[in-house]
Amino acid sequence: MQKSILIIGNYPPPFGGVPRHIEGLAPFLVKRGWSVHILSGGNTGREEKNGFTVYKPTRWEKLKATFEFLSHPDWRKKTTLEMLKKENPKESLATMAYVAIGARLIKEHGINIISAYNLYTYAPVGAILSNTCGVPLVVTNFGEIFDREGYFARNMGLVIRICGTAVKLLAMSRHCAESYRRIGLSPDVEVIPYGVDLECFNPARDGSIIRRRLGIGEDAGVVLFVGRLVREMGVDVLAEAVPGVLGRTEDARFIIVGERGECLKRLLRLEARYRGRVFVRCGVSLEELPLYYASATVVVAPTTGERACGSLASIEAMASGKAVVASGVGGIPEIVEDGLTGILVPPQSPALLADALVKLLKNRPLRESMGREGRKRAETYFDEHRTGSRIEALFSKIVEER
Repeated sequence: MQKSILIIGNYPPPFGGVPRHIEGLAPFLVKRGWSVHILSGGNTGREEKNGFTVYKPTRWEKLKATFEFLSHPDWRKKTTLEMLKKENPKESLATMAYVAIGARLIKEHGINIISAYNLYTYAPVGAILSNTCGVPLVVTNFGEIFDREGYFARNMGLVIRICGTAVKLLAMSRHCAESYRRIGLSPDVEVIPYGVDLECFNPARDGSIIRRRLGIGEDAGVVLFVGRLVREMGVDVLAEAVPGVLGRTEDARFIIVGERGECLKRLLRLEARYRGRVFVRCGVSLEELPLYYASATVVVAPTTGERACGSLASIEAMASGKAVVASGVGGIPEIVEDGLTGILVPPQSPALLADALVKLLKNRPLRESMGREGRKRAETYFDEHRTGSRIEALFSKIVEER
């Protein structure tokens, strides 16, 4: 039996936890014999990847698909208003467009399972498609309930319909699995952490090429940040902590790698102020990213809010054998073991963040011990092959039981 899946969620760019997860999962499923089709945000059209296809409908395609939805009586009949975002008509139209496009893909490619990500954006699309096309649905939630608690509380019918339609609910951490309780629900949610490629992110990698490129000496202590350059990721908190670290550690250097965001201008001013000690790099390729981790002495993940299901940067850092300083918020404590693989600090605490970074920069035995323990933990819990196998086995079981 041909196994064919429609994944509804963002494929990079933009980069982030979900897009990076889908980027790794799709080729893994292809290797396991799946036909993989991804319906994503963006407007660049159809893209053929290594054995799978990504659909980022153009504006014209979305407009055409919206009219197709509105003219289809069966879709209108099976789609109640609670499945659309009554408070945001523009996003309701986007949902209609993705339903029409998704239905076409299901018919053309014999899709026999749908995997949708995020209760607010793509899970409603998946639920409508599941109801109208008779295809089983798996839904993965993240921190959207923490981020939009008021919206979901006012629109309980939406969440109840999604949960009732899905044959399986997933989350990458207990923290996000339990977020339903914030709005008074307690569905059964299975936790499957996201993994990384342990060969790609590996302590044996040589980061000297990055240090040479930036003019950083071998003896310098490098603090690395990887993530979107937005307040949610705590990069503004890091910016406040930088002077306190540089003032106490003469050979400290900061490399800030990320997707452009609202904090970029502030970071560029910081780079100009501490020229030769702070480096901001946008648009780093995934191929080069492991080399940046290899160049680091310590990795920092100062995420600020409960919305964080976890920290991909922390997982990649541990896989690379690096100690981590991270915020003890959201699902991050499920990843970083305080005192063993890194140091957890309260969110939005630049002074405490600086103290933890200085402590590790000045204590080589401690950070090296944390790096070794982090690698062990990554091998045990965050091996991409292992986590991907769990997800693929779940998908296969659902398809085979139909």
